[in-house]
Amino acid sequence: MAGRPKSRAFAPSTNKITEQYMIQDHLSVHYKKLSSAKPAIDNRVPASMVKSVKYRDQQRRLMLEKEMKKFQKELKSARSASRMSSRPNTPMKAQHPEQVWVTPD
Repeated sequence: MAGRPKSRAFAPSTNKITEQYMIQDHLSVHYKKLSSAKPAIDNRVPASMVKSVKYRDQQRRLMLEKEMKKFQKELKSARSASRMSSRPNTPMKAQHPEQVWVTPD
């Protein structure tokens, strides 16, 4: 067995039982920490962008453009709704039945 390495993953590196338990405890704590670790990704906007006047103006402009488009869309739908309500849906005779002439037979 001259070609095999002396330390392997599951082979004890020491003969003392106390040291083996100490290593086992250390590894179990290590693996618990690894399994409970959460990724630390910073998704915040950089501070330079938040403080930038140019960036704030750009964001304000984009927000105003969105609001303008929304307002124009609402205005357009309100106009079309008012046109639809001002048009008569049925002929004149059906709207005013008292004006219908009845000829006696």
